[in-house]
Amino acid sequence: MIKLIASDIDGTLVADGTADINPEIYEVISKLHDRGIAIAVATGRHWKSIDNLFTPIADKIFYIADNGAYIGIKGRSLFLNGIPKQQALDFIKDVHRNKKLLPVIATKSSYFIDKNDEKFMSWIREGYQGEVEYIEDFSLLKEDILKIAVYCENIYNEVDYIIEKYDKALDLRYSGSMWLDCARKDVSKGFAIRILQESLGIKSEETLVFGDQCNDIDMLKSAYYSFAVSNAVDELKSVARFETKANVEDGVLDIMKMLL
Repeated sequence: MIKLIASDIDGTLVADGTADINPEIYEVISKLHDRGIAIAVATGRHWKSIDNLFTPIADKIFYIADNGAYIGIKGRSLFLNGIPKQQALDFIKDVHRNKKLLPVIATKSSYFIDKNDEKFMSWIREGYQGEVEYIEDFSLLKEDILKIAVYCENIYNEVDYIIEKYDKALDLRYSGSMWLDCARKDVSKGFAIRILQESLGIKSEETLVFGDQCNDIDMLKSAYYSFAVSNAVDELKSVARFETKANVEDGVLDIMKMLL
């Protein structure tokens, strides 16, 4: 019997960087919740993006945001797992060596960038349904740094030097072709799923998850019923036990409806 369902957002439920979600999923999630199945949305986005995108059912889901660094429910954070501040600042200093890269810092309250680029900030607000603010110097941040997302139009060609230096010290995972996500070494979506499983008394074989990118791999490993959408990267498909239709074909929604 399935007791926990978790899904990524970008590339899995919606096209990357959009808020174009099929509203039918709200009704289906609500019915699954009413049958006693726990639902989690697991994403690299900020928790406020989950709050905005899933407003009609926000009180029926767990929020796993910033790739597992934030776990919460509507109106309350449950677990925060940040990067040590000096380690984060050292990482950002190295990111700044490449002028094509733009670091986006996630704290509990918001996203922050140190480049006053209104066009970029508007894209984050509209496409990712998140809040973003300009800050002159990241060292001025008072809150814990939960995640660092490094942005570039083609991220794969620009971050080899970062991965080589920090791969053993931090958790680095591509999230699509525009983002490299950085979290504390032991933190991931799978880490967050395992916390929920332990807290709720749910086993791996009672868990069903969906994903499309490398930052979803650990999450898929936390569940027996692991699904890749057909548009997923090959690395994730090699881990998934099952496959469903693409994000734009509502593959996740189809499987959820089958459970009803």
